Amino acid sequence: MTFGRPLMLPNINLGPMPQIIDEEYLTSDPMQPDGSQPADVPATCAYFVFVVRLSNLTADILRYEAASIIYAKVAIDSFEKITLFIR
Repeated sequence: MTFGRPLMLPNINLGPMPQIIDEEYLTSDPMQPDGSQPADVPATCAYFVFVVRLSNLTADILRYEAASIIYAKVAIDSFEKITLFIR
């Protein structure tokens, strides 16, 4: 995770998240229905998918926080300019 630091890479949407299915349960024939992970077998790729989801969530939070800080600075600067103009 980023520990509140800015992200090194921008959050680019590269398409849908991968399904949480291990490789041995995928189908290679496009005419067959999609494979599925058995309910009693945990997927080994689940950790990766959830880390990516959490990273996207962290990016959204940091982006919102940065925008809030910028907006607050602009609002303070505008207020100071208005008060100087009124005097």
